[in-house]
Amino acid sequence: MFKVIAVVLFLLLSAGAVFSQTAGNNANPQKNPDLRGEPRGRHRNRPGQPSSPIAAAQTVCANEIPRGWIRTNDRWDPTACGKPTTIVYNVWTIEQYQGRPVGSIMRVCSGQVPRGWVMTDATWNPTMCGHPTAMVKNVMTIKRIE
Repeated sequence: MFKVIAVVLFLLLSAGAVFSQTAGNNANPQKNPDLRGEPRGRHRNRPGQPSSPIAAAQTVCANEIPRGWIRTNDRWDPTACGKPTTIVYNVWTIEQYQGRPVGSIMRVCSGQVPRGWVMTDATWNPTMCGHPTAMVKNVMTIKRIE
């Protein structure tokens, strides 16, 4: 029991380390008021909050990815996005891939590779992207080629 609690606390604390960088004022691409709570450190963009249309990272409810963005991580937040009482990775961190220069490299959750990008590597990371306990390639490195 203690081990499970320690893992959950680690995941919750490490998920708070993702911060976005903004470059201007504009409406957030997502409108979801479910994400609440103050981030630690600098401002982290949340759906429904003012942000840049070209922010480096956004936090959204699972499966709410706007065109041109890709999932880079996920986490369980029992206070947001449906408020699940069991561990379900209901909050996703997404990054914008559209508009990045040719040669850009991103580490993202495994899935469909965007057009103009290629997968250069895939690996297992049990602390992100679904948090698998089995050794599956849940994280991929992609590179923009066109």
